[in-house]
Amino acid sequence: MRAAKLSASVLLVLSPLASMAANEVPIDKALVGEWRGQHDAKPGCKFESHTIKRLPDGRFVISYFSDAAQTRQVSEIKGLWWAADQTLFMQTPGSGNKPETYRYYMVDRNTVRMENVDVDLSAECPDDSTQVDTRVVMQQD
Repeated sequence: MRAAKLSASVLLVLSPLASMAANEVPIDKALVGEWRGQHDAKPGCKFESHTIKRLPDGRFVISYFSDAAQTRQVSEIKGLWWAADQTLFMQTPGSGNKPETYRYYMVDRNTVRMENVDVDLSAECPDDSTQVDTRVVMQQD
């Protein structure tokens, strides 16, 4: 009887840890943090800057701005992210089952180049399939 109570107690303690491990997603720690980038205005494309915060728990927040100083926020998107084999996946609520997919290349610890894998030619600015983001708080080597 005592062994059964002890087993039940151990299961109660370990079950949250098991479910947490089952929910973990692959995260590239090099991408965690706050990053900034921008798309310059060109024919058919308007200027836009953004800040993205990728959290170590797989959540992200992107804030879009209409100015380089990032004082006029125009929208914000939240969702989940994960990475595998130099590919970044970003899923937002209501986007269906297909995440946005980017190949990424770490230029250095504080600079990443992203290439959109699935360029949407009907998008507002289909020419913006590649972007370079810079870490807001620089990491030292």
